Amino acid sequence: MSGRANTQTQLSDNPTTTHTLAFSFLFLTDISLFLLFFPISDADSRIHSSSSSPNDPTTPPNSIPKDAQEGETILLECRFDPSLLGRDADKAVYYWHRTNQGLSKTEPAAINDSPLDRNYRVDFSPEAGRYDLRVDRANYERDNGLFQCKIVIGGTGTVLKEANYLVTILSKFWGFEDC
Repeated sequence: MSGRANTQTQLSDNPTTTHTLAFSFLFLTDISLFLLFFPISDADSRIHSSSSSPNDPTTPPNSIPKDAQEGETILLECRFDPSLLGRDADKAVYYWHRTNQGLSKTEPAAINDSPLDRNYRVDFSPEAGRYDLRVDRANYERDNGLFQCKIVIGGTGTVLKEANYLVTILSKFWGFEDC
């Protein structure tokens, strides 16, 4: 069976912003179907989605974008001047938390030297000014979203350091790795 069909679909809940995609179907055989998407709006070719982006008001403005393929290792650095701790070094609390974009749910990823996921590792070296989070075997459902490092003084809540990463996990499409 061979043939073509074209249609258009609006992808926005907001009536003031219109995002339109054209769908082109190409039927190659009875069991093969390829679906191609391409933007046709000249005014705004961005597709509305629930995931955060640098233009999203919920994303901190100083967020560092970090892209990775599923299965890769990601290093998120949280570096600071150790002298910032001063005499409050023993009161400092270090933590990483993540906001998963699919679930819009914030949860801790690490506290002090303890990672809270088996695929996370912490390089906890306050005397060297390093509190890095390594994400092994990046996974879209778990790791796509905002990661925040914070170092605060316990009891006062004074933030000594904050680092924000907007992590985007790129899924590998089955059968298209070599394209």
